Amino acid sequence: MKNIFLSFIVISVLFSNVLSAQTEIEISTEKTIINNEKFYIHTVAEGNTIYSICKAYGVSEEQLYKANPDLEGTNIKIGQTLQIPVLNEFSADGKHIIYTVKPGDTLYSLCRKYGVSEVDFYTINPDIKQGKPLKVGQEIMFPYNLIDTKIQETDKDKDTVNFIYHLIEKGETIYGISRIYNITKEELINLNPEIDNNRLLVGNVLKIPKKNEVEKNIPEKNESTNKNNLDNNANDIEDIDNFEDLSNIDFDNDKNWYSFENKVEISILLPFEVDANLNNLYRQETGKKEQRLYLLTEQIISFYSGILLALEKFENNNVDISVNVYDIGKDNTVISNLLKDGKLKSTDIIIGPAFKSQVDYLNKNLYDTKPYILLPFVNHSEVVINNNKNILIRPTAEAVIDCLASYAAENKDNLYLIIQGTTAEQIKLANEHYDAMVSKLGSSTNVKIIKYSGGKLLNLESSVSKTQENVFILPFQNEVSCTKIFLDLFPLKDYAITLIGNPAILEYETIDPKYYLSSKFTYFSGTNIDYTDEETKTFVESYRNMFLIEPDENSFLAYDAINFWVRNYLKYGNSLARMVANENEHKGLSGKQVFVAKPQYSAQSYSNSNVYLFQLQEDYSFEQIFSESKD
Repeated sequence: MKNIFLSFIVISVLFSNVLSAQTEIEISTEKTIINNEKFYIHTVAEGNTIYSICKAYGVSEEQLYKANPDLEGTNIKIGQTLQIPVLNEFSADGKHIIYTVKPGDTLYSLCRKYGVSEVDFYTINPDIKQGKPLKVGQEIMFPYNLIDTKIQETDKDKDTVNFIYHLIEKGETIYGISRIYNITKEELINLNPEIDNNRLLVGNVLKIPKKNEVEKNIPEKNESTNKNNLDNNANDIEDIDNFEDLSNIDFDNDKNWYSFENKVEISILLPFEVDANLNNLYRQETGKKEQRLYLLTEQIISFYSGILLALEKFENNNVDISVNVYDIGKDNTVISNLLKDGKLKSTDIIIGPAFKSQVDYLNKNLYDTKPYILLPFVNHSEVVINNNKNILIRPTAEAVIDCLASYAAENKDNLYLIIQGTTAEQIKLANEHYDAMVSKLGSSTNVKIIKYSGGKLLNLESSVSKTQENVFILPFQNEVSCTKIFLDLFPLKDYAITLIGNPAILEYETIDPKYYLSSKFTYFSGTNIDYTDEETKTFVESYRNMFLIEPDENSFLAYDAINFWVRNYLKYGNSLARMVANENEHKGLSGKQVFVAKPQYSAQSYSNSNVYLFQLQEDYSFEQIFSESKD
């Protein structure tokens, strides 16, 4: 491929951990081993929150939810027990990490992870015989390098009641640290007069107001903030009339169609998890099981394959596209190392990450000259509200709510029953759906909230109507809850039932296919692929020839993302707001995408607002029944 350079860099996770001098959470001494993994057993006490528990134990919220699949939202109760993954267990002298060997671990991968040689490993672990494979459940040790030693040495002189202390590391800036802790540059300098001419010295310690610790990098969104964001967007497009008119340029035939410059650097930050998948495939092979990758990895590779096909279209356009691919796993370690090493400084467009926690971390710590961030797997509106230059390729929850409300407005004779779960987030979502529907219908007559207790739908038979289509809105997707809801609806054979929910529900093996059919299951999606379209047929054939498999939704989304956003970056450069002001719609292989910048969004941040509804038919095919933005 001419002028396209692909470098697939698998970054091993390097260990780093900063222990807080004080914590309000009492770390549990009770531990258990489940499926060869060690967990703390934490009993929730008064004042505990998901955030404070995760911080105290040094785990991410994602890791906590994975270990406690029944935990939904942020509601936890006093006396509730949680399983906390034991990530960092220390030796009695505090100099070593005690690590419990997990399935798939190898001595080579662990030594790389913790940055030691095999010679040093055997010196630290004299009881381990050289050449013998590690055993699952075996405890081994690695050196722990306390990067906060300087802070601990002078704790006695510091006000730890009102302040926390930040150790300056290589590559950090005043701007970046201010964003992390949600304070202004002026506040930081006033509290730390030793800052000399706006320069930070690696190894020095900064004082940060403790009141901001929990709120770090969650900007307060008020009227003036929104106005500032609108002003920023206005500044980006104020000279649009003077900008070169490129609307008539033929991308495919004009070799000099670009206006900004003829090169772009893309960094792909996604969790391919190469090592974990290789180990998993090896275990499947030795166990004589069907070999397949982790589901998330399959989705990531499908998306990446779509990117590669899209890049082929630039082959004859004299454009230099440099693509760096990083396997970043599921935590922030690799991202941190990339930032410290300056690997992303010349990047124009970042694609990924796949988890919101990683997206938040990346936005907090990026350089002052920030690239655009295309997000194919994260659709949280908070991301575009709190961060500039973030682009959500999939519709947000708010876009789905708007779509369903518009669907109700076009089908006013139906009865809409919004299922309200038990968590704070589920209650909030149900109320948002209710308010949107009532607003568009102009009345609450045909809109109800029906409560799900955690075991069944309450007052179901008294809530449904025999004379109307009963359209149930399911705003959450917990497998156990969804299965029970389908079981509740199945006996209502004398009623006209439609259930609208997330497409992920179709993957649940605990739900019998006949339940989907009896409830006329309808799902919402940001894609609408027309397989009869000639360009789509060409793409499918090319994809099959190159990768020997069928493309999926992720492949089409990636292809469209490159063709729309990368092409326009080459055309408009760092002012894509000019483009969105004139051309915010893209009719691609995955259907029409409509990108919007709402008043509460940060500057140059956009989300895809177009949502389609697809309903299951008698032959188990799906048919599009609604789209707010007509194709």
